[in-house]
Amino acid sequence: MSLYVLVEGRRTEKIIYPNWIIENTNFIKKRTPEAPQDNEFYIISGNGYPSIITNYLENAIKEVNEYNYDNFWIVVDADEEDIDKRKAYIESNIQKYSLNKTVIVNIIIQKICIETFGLANNNFFPTDENLSEELKEFKHKYDVTTYDPSLLTSDKKQNNMNTAHYHGAYLKAIFSANNLRYTKKNPGVFKNKDFFNGIKKRVLETNHVSSFKDILVALDQIKTTTK
Repeated sequence: MSLYVLVEGRRTEKIIYPNWIIENTNFIKKRTPEAPQDNEFYIISGNGYPSIITNYLENAIKEVNEYNYDNFWIVVDADEEDIDKRKAYIESNIQKYSLNKTVIVNIIIQKICIETFGLANNNFFPTDENLSEELKEFKHKYDVTTYDPSLLTSDKKQNNMNTAHYHGAYLKAIFSANNLRYTKKNPGVFKNKDFFNGIKKRVLETNHVSSFKDILVALDQIKTTTK
């Protein structure tokens, strides 16, 4: 069983997803797409959206076919678009190319963005006595420990940033209050299995950030379907 992963993000997803795959399965990462063996995966960035679809999807499908990959993941942000609408758009583009019928496809839509998943880890959220002033303000406006982070939107006029950037700023404030640093290039503990398990616990207990379930399903498929 082999896996080809095409992610939207230029940096963060290319760091986080390999760790999550490795720590939750027995797969190992390949540096190049050619000749995948059992329990190997290859990951490539589509350099943003819609570039991932317009500039990278066709070649990714060619490589999946040519090198006989068993599984194909496409990982994109929903941003502020409806998940079903974005998924339908991706599916319609996949149909333009002759993907091998035996390939198992998983389209993972991150609502709103990957940082939204990070906001769901209540185990990582500081206690009230350890909140910074910045984080207190974020929490006062919208408490992600109680309410679904994927429903948090940004008032662009008030916050001077779109929703995805606002989620990123909120997550950075949480990291900072834990005396840690989060950046796109260095997501830190976000990539670790304990952090992953914190998100998973929240999702399974509350159904918040429910789009994370697509990752759980995809991981279960490559764990249970082996050659």
